[in-house]
Amino acid sequence: MQNLGMWGGPVQPVKQPIVSLDRSVSFVNAEEPGVFVPTVRHSDNVRRGEIFGRIVDALSGEVRQECVSEVDGLLFTLREYPIVNKGSLIARILQEERR
Repeated sequence: MQNLGMWGGPVQPVKQPIVSLDRSVSFVNAEEPGVFVPTVRHSDNVRRGEIFGRIVDALSGEVRQECVSEVDGLLFTLREYPIVNKGSLIARILQEERR
């Protein structure tokens, strides 16, 4: 728009997208029903073995499942709606390239 004379304000540089052609994606699904409480934010990098959230019982507050990353990578999907059933998608992690 700036090049066409339609915008005179500041212009941010375009970020390069992350493309996953030969990387694998790790899916994390709920093993227990309950309320999902994340401990990280969307787009955070996580490490193998890191807890990124918990599923708790809505009535007692008891932790029913600790959601643990199985890979090192970028957390590019993180469940926002807190109520989960068994099998609900919790997160997707774009696995880091191994060097």
